[in-house]
Amino acid sequence: MFVYLQFFAEDYLSHYRHGRSLEGLRESGAFQRFLIFTASTIIGWEVIHRGFLLGGGQYCLTKHYKLSPTAAAVIMTIIVCIFEVLFHIKKPIYEAVGMIFASPLLSYLTLKTRSLWPALTFHLLIELAFGFSAFYYTNPH
Repeated sequence: MFVYLQFFAEDYLSHYRHGRSLEGLRESGAFQRFLIFTASTIIGWEVIHRGFLLGGGQYCLTKHYKLSPTAAAVIMTIIVCIFEVLFHIKKPIYEAVGMIFASPLLSYLTLKTRSLWPALTFHLLIELAFGFSAFYYTNPH
């Protein structure tokens, strides 16, 4: 997050502000709408990608194709990562690059804990940090 704020925030944030001032965004209630939208999409995102695709894919590969659980987990982690990078590619490139690292980490947490809660929580914290910076960060220069 510190690297992001120092080197990439201005370019990244200009994508989401669409030329509007911070004061205008704050007064419009955009941040509150962003939080509601983010909370609702994170749940769907994690359930579909890490619940259905990752978990279901690993199950199918181990039960139907007789792969080891570790091999199935690696294959499905890569597939989920590809999907997530592609979903983020239309956004600023920083998100797609970040997903190359974050997606396998969140998939690992999900598989290791056998729960969606760590990934949901981590994903929410990332979104809040980026959302907060997009609406409240001021250029340090």
